Amino acid sequence: MAVTGERAATLEPVVWQPLFIGTALAPVVLMLAAVTLIRRYQWRTRDPALLLHSARLAAVRINLESMTAALNRGDAPAFFSAARHALQEKLADLWQVPAESVDQRLVAERLPQQAGAELQAIFAMAEKATYAGESPDPALLRDWQRRIHTQMDRLEAVA
Repeated sequence: MAVTGERAATLEPVVWQPLFIGTALAPVVLMLAAVTLIRRYQWRTRDPALLLHSARLAAVRINLESMTAALNRGDAPAFFSAARHALQEKLADLWQVPAESVDQRLVAERLPQQAGAELQAIFAMAEKATYAGESPDPALLRDWQRRIHTQMDRLEAVA
């Protein structure tokens, strides 16, 4: 008597079974996903607008750190210079203008009176501290720091 193997439950070819199809397509899908992610990363790293945005955010962070360091040293001119540069970079990023062009006049033009008044006061004090040598009491620098951070948070909410 001849022994035969198991009987097949169906005569459907193996290539049409879901497990075989899934196993065959998985590497193709993974490869397409990897190529897509790599191309997207390459596109983002070459986009000048994204590069400029990243550079400006880094400049804001560095200037805020410099502002805190100047506060700890009691160096009002350096404090206000760093504060002004941080605000210039943040506003330039929001308005898509060169950072050097952001000043009291541009803030007055672009922001309503109430919203821009505090920023104008910060820019005015920065100019006085940097160019006229006016230096507020070191205890008042903490208040200025709070005001500057409040304005940065407001600008962040707008972005």
